[in-house]
Amino acid sequence: RTRKLSFQQLARYDDILTGILVDRVSFSPLVTLKVNTSYQSISSEDQQSVISTLQDFIKGKAELKSSSTSLGSDEEKVAFDLPGLKSFSASLGSADEKVAFFRHMKQYLEMHLPDCPFEFSSTLRYTRTTYEAAITARQFIPKGKDIKYLCGTRAILTELEKKGLGDIYNDFSIIETSRNQATSFLGGPVRFTNHDCKPNARLTSFGISGIKIVAIRDIEIGEEITVSYAKDYFEGECLCKTCEGGMKNGWRQGPQYSRTPGDYCTESLHPGNHLQGHGASSLLCLACEHHKNIYRFCWPKTRQESRTTHRKRARRC
Repeated sequence: RTRKLSFQQLARYDDILTGILVDRVSFSPLVTLKVNTSYQSISSEDQQSVISTLQDFIKGKAELKSSSTSLGSDEEKVAFDLPGLKSFSASLGSADEKVAFFRHMKQYLEMHLPDCPFEFSSTLRYTRTTYEAAITARQFIPKGKDIKYLCGTRAILTELEKKGLGDIYNDFSIIETSRNQATSFLGGPVRFTNHDCKPNARLTSFGISGIKIVAIRDIEIGEEITVSYAKDYFEGECLCKTCEGGMKNGWRQGPQYSRTPGDYCTESLHPGNHLQGHGASSLLCLACEHHKNIYRFCWPKTRQESRTTHRKRARRC
C-alpha cells in the first residue's frame, strides 16, 4: 500500500536523485537546485558511470512492461550499480522507506526512456542571470492527453516547514493545492515544469499523493511545457512568455537580456539535423548533449508528428 511521504522524506529523496540521475547526466554546467539549503553531495560517481548505468537500464526497458517486473527490481539494480544510491538506500530505516525511494527513483529513470515525449532543456527566462531547467516537448502532444512520465509526488508542508522556506529549504516547486487548501512541495520530474500565465498544460492529482500533467491544448514539438502555479504567483514580477508578449509584470520595461539558447536551438528534436553533428566536438544545446551522451547518435528516433499529421499513421523518421 502506498503511503504518503513527509516533506522532509521527499526532499531527501529528490535531492539525492537529481544530484545523480540528472546533474551527472546532461546538465553541466547547469546544476539543479536542491531542496535542502545545506545539501552536500554524497556521490562519487563520474558522469560516464552514471551514463553507462542508464544505458543498461534503457536496453532492458526498450519497451516498458511494468506488469512483468515487480516494483523496485530494476530500480534496485540501478542503485546497486551506483555507490551513491546504494549507500543512501542502505541508510533507509525500513522496507517501506526503501519501496518509497525506489518508486520515486523510477520517475527519474523513466524520463530517460526512448518513448519519453519530453526532454530537459535550459532557460534564462525566469532568473535572467542563472540557467534553470525547463521541460520541452519532443513529440506532438494533443490536447487532453496525459504527458507520459511527466509526473511526481506531492508532500504537504507543516507550518514549521513553511516558516523554514528560504532558510532551511529552498523556496521552489511549492504550490497551494486546491484539493485540501494546503501548501505542498512537488518532487519528481514534474518539478522542472515552469510557470506561464497562459499555460499549455495543467497539474492534476491522482492516487494518494501523485501528480501528473495533462495537456490543455495541443503542444508542438520543441515547445516548452508549462503549467500555472497559481494566479499572480509572482506578484507582478512574472517573466513568463505570455507576460513578455503582453509587456506585463516583470517585462514592463521591455526585454533587456538575450533569450535562452532553447529559444532557437531545436536540433535534438529533429533526428536528421541531430545526426549531422556526428563526430562534432560540441553540440548547440544541453538537450543535444543529453542525446549524444545516452544514445551515441543512434538515439531512438522521435515520431515527427505535427498538428497536421497527428491523425495520420505516424511514421518513423
